[in-house]
Formats: sequence, structure tokens, C-alpha cells
Amino acid sequence: MPEAEKIAGELGYPVVIRPAYTMGGTGGGLVYNADELRTIASRGIAASLVGQILIEESVLGWEELELEVVRDAKNQMITVCFIENVDAMGIHT
Repeated sequence: MPEAEKIAGELGYPVVIRPAYTMGGTGGGLVYNADELRTIASRGIAASLVGQILIEESVLGWEELELEVVRDAKNQMITVCFIENVDAMGIHT
């Protein structure tokens, strides 16, 4: 648990807890503070077949910006369109 707390502190909250070798996110979750981290990380370690969790930076609130670019044989480029995908689940649409 001390290592999990250190990593979460370095990444900054919220973080995502992902247990190793579980299906469908079993034992994992989104963590907003140290108290939640201890609860969810313990649950994730217990759910993992190998007792491991991955702690990732959350992308909650991020936006995806996409540019469509055309390049010719002379390596000249133009932006054809600019798209802003706003998707709460973070899935590319």
C-alpha cells in the first residue's frame, strides 16, 4: 500500500486502479483521494490473480482534438478540418 500511495501522490488524483488479470474491471475503479485509494487498491490486489494493480493517471475531463490533414507528394500539408470530440467516456467517436 505505501507504494500505491506514493505513485498516486506523484500522478495526482483522480487516478484509475486496474487490477492485473481480472475481467471487466473487477476490483478496480476511479479514486479521488487517499482514503478511497486504500479501499479500492486493497480490493484490487485481492481480486488480482497475481496480487498486482496498475495505477494510471485519469483522463477525466480531457478533450480529444483531431485534425484532418492532407499531404501531397512534395510534403506540403493543409488542414482540411478540425474536430473536437467531447465524450465523457473517453472513447474516440
